[in-house]
This record gives sequence, C-alpha cells and structure tokens, in this order.
Amino acid sequence: MAENHEHERFYSRLSTLPDVELMPSVGSWILMKLDDAPGFAERLNQRLYAGAVSVPHGIPGALRIPVRDAKENERVLASIAELLKGNTGEDEESEDDDAI
Repeated sequence: MAENHEHERFYSRLSTLPDVELMPSVGSWILMKLDDAPGFAERLNQRLYAGAVSVPHGIPGALRIPVRDAKENERVLASIAELLKGNTGEDEESEDDDAI
C-alpha cells in the first residue's frame, strides 16, 4: 500500500512542473512525454546516475521514471525541474566568478 501512495504522491509532484505531460501509468514507474526523451534521459542519467531513468521501447517520446522512496523521488524531481529550465548546474561556478 505504501508503494501505491508514493506512486500517487510522486505523480502529483511531477504534474506540478511547467510544461510536463504525464502519461497514464501503473506499477512502479511513471511515463513522462517529452519531445527529446532519449536526449533528456541521457542528460538526467549523467546528472543522477546511470539507469536512473530510461526510454521504453515502443512508446515514442516517453521517459520512464521508476518510483522509488520519497527522498530519491524528490531528488529526481529536482533534477528534472532543473533540466527543464535549462539549468545544467555546470554554469553555477562561472556565474559566481563573474560576481567577484
């Protein structure tokens, strides 16, 4: 039962992101529709860890996001939000240098 609750909670949290379209999904994963799902998955996996998300075969434009525990899901959510904003996290240091 706790897994189902976390799926619903995580689905709800993902749905609050601007311009995110979630696809109906059940089980221990959530599908998110993206124009460049393979490229987004690659960037997200580089940011988090290899295999954090995947692109399912036979569902064009879909990103498969496993539902894990709440702490890990929030980490994935934050990374997705940053990537959607175009913030890779790599420019933060150079921005700080410019402020000096």
